[in-house]
Amino acid sequence: MLLQLIFITTILAAFTKSVLFQLLLFAVLGIFAILAGDLAPIKKSFRYFWPLLLFTMLIHLFLRFESPYLAPLTSCYLWEKSLFFTLRNGLILLGMTLIFQQLKNIDLIHRIETWELEARYKKRQIFSNMLQPLLIGWRYSGLIQEEYHALQQIYRILGIGARKGLLERVRYYGAMIMPMILMSLSRAELLSAAMSSRGYKTSEKIDK
Repeated sequence: MLLQLIFITTILAAFTKSVLFQLLLFAVLGIFAILAGDLAPIKKSFRYFWPLLLFTMLIHLFLRFESPYLAPLTSCYLWEKSLFFTLRNGLILLGMTLIFQQLKNIDLIHRIETWELEARYKKRQIFSNMLQPLLIGWRYSGLIQEEYHALQQIYRILGIGARKGLLERVRYYGAMIMPMILMSLSRAELLSAAMSSRGYKTSEKIDK
């Protein structure tokens, strides 16, 4: 329920035209953040994105296309417009942070599997065909991520790490790409077999 409320509030923040309503939505998202319990992701997100908000404010203060460049900065309209765009970006970032935070608490794989089974039992083959590749791809991407972390851990044990220099970083990640490509090819064969077992064949034109 909280996820749906956060999503609706974020949508309203993206389309509202009033600064006062934006401030109200900011207070609502603040309450949702407190109800979510963990404020650490929000603090981390703000630490990364506050330069973007400051940049948005400065852009709309000094780059004016509909008003003279020499107009005084004491204009209420100018500050209201700059605050509007800054608040909108901030609300969207806050809303998306809360949405991703809530999605971590949901077992998406189990939910998609439930939807796929319901579609199959209700003979909605179109929806079942759409969800099956999503399930396979989701599990495949999870395996690739686990293998990447395992390979990274091996590099750390061997004392190999990404350094500060650009060339050293390119060499480090380049050395990790080749093993990842080889493992991905192996996983791709398993993925192809899994999709074939689910009824996904090559087209008739190719078979002919």
